[in-house]
Amino acid sequence: MAFYDVAEKNHKHLTSDITYFREDLNEALTTMVAAGKDTSYIYTAAGGETVVNSTDSSEAVNYDVGFVAVFKNGLKLIPNTDFTASDGKQITNLTPLTTNDVIEVVAYAKGIYYDDQLTSTTYTASGGETVVTHTYSVGYLDVYKNGIKLVPTEDFTANNGTSVTFSNALIASDTVEFVSIPVSVSYKQNEKTSVFYTASGGETSVTTTDSGADVAYQVGYVDVFKNGIKIIESEDYSASTGTSISLVTTLQSGDVIELVYLPSVFFYDVASKNHTHTVAGLADVDLSNLEDGSAIVYNASTQKWEVGIAGGAVEEVFYENKTTLSTDYTITSGYNAMTAGPITIDDGVTVTVPDGSVWTIV
Repeated sequence: MAFYDVAEKNHKHLTSDITYFREDLNEALTTMVAAGKDTSYIYTAAGGETVVNSTDSSEAVNYDVGFVAVFKNGLKLIPNTDFTASDGKQITNLTPLTTNDVIEVVAYAKGIYYDDQLTSTTYTASGGETVVTHTYSVGYLDVYKNGIKLVPTEDFTANNGTSVTFSNALIASDTVEFVSIPVSVSYKQNEKTSVFYTASGGETSVTTTDSGADVAYQVGYVDVFKNGIKIIESEDYSASTGTSISLVTTLQSGDVIELVYLPSVFFYDVASKNHTHTVAGLADVDLSNLEDGSAIVYNASTQKWEVGIAGGAVEEVFYENKTTLSTDYTITSGYNAMTAGPITIDDGVTVTVPDGSVWTIV
């Protein structure tokens, strides 16, 4: 569960700022949403297909264009090279599938994890490269080589924002895909967490503490990669406890398991960029008698801000004030003040009248 930054850090809605009059807490609470996890569907080929439809699976899952990834037998396919996804329903232009090929289509939760498309850039090696120039935001980059997800710091280093250094030199025709994740109000680096476990051999389960990081997952919000190949929940593994995953196939020594923890619930984008809350749009403001030069004051009996003068009713007919002053008060320098009396001033309470100002009790 992750709660974060409803409005940007250090941003406040002040009563002195009429455009951003105030943020209604009830409105903020209504925007707490379940992230719903990236949805996916699995299709097993009969052979010869070049098109896969969302309705080919037992559960129809549409995608938003630009917010989809496709895996074939666990290897990530390159968008617009290995497939086309342009209508929200079909995956087209696939190399003809062979019998029992498994296609997984992952539909990202648009506007929840990401507020912009994931940018995919490919590089084909000429051979021998250990450094490839690529611009990215540090911490917001996934790297695949020939469809296999690489392990950061182990298989590659990406810490300068301008290039990626590979632990092993690329060979001719290696295809590297750089997936740049948008830095946005909806996606934070610490909200999609990857932890890695290297097997000693013989394991059929991995616990969340095996990686050295005591991080539990929310059931239904975890992806698993084995040696960079995405494996399928319920077919290759089960994840039902929040603290461990059970594998169908026994791990071999050196196998690397990556657990990707996804956020499940969070506040997001209550006051989106370029969005303003005007006085007229607030639930507790009554501007029905607004005229040029009118003031807005709070009426405790109606619990609304109304047209009038401080302490009074609308139409500027009455002026009301309390009969007891219980806190210190300083009249604004350069201003006079008037109070309807009689008035009781509690013991120890001080009224300060600056030089040049007058306080009149009538």
